[in-house]
Amino acid sequence: MNDRTNKTGISEKKTVSFASFTGVDLHKCTVTLAAVDAKGNVIAKLTTSTKCIDKIQDWLEALPRPTHMAVEAVGFVEWFIDRYCVGFESIQESKNDPRGF
Repeated sequence: MNDRTNKTGISEKKTVSFASFTGVDLHKCTVTLAAVDAKGNVIAKLTTSTKCIDKIQDWLEALPRPTHMAVEAVGFVEWFIDRYCVGFESIQESKNDPRGF
């Protein structure tokens, strides 16, 4: 949900429906992407080299739209977001590190 302020200044909740949700586990040499539909069913999964830019692009473009993507926030995440997240309806950097960093 997104907050939105109406003409009277009252905040409203706007519901956004997504056809797919994608999680990205990014490492220096490999990336794993997994997509689920709105019911949580896995619809696609890819593990490949980060150098396979066309393969990653094709995989992302084949997902049902609108799509929400969550990308693991690592020190080198910017190149992935800059390259692949253009045109996505919603993008979130995940800082969920079990070590507490």
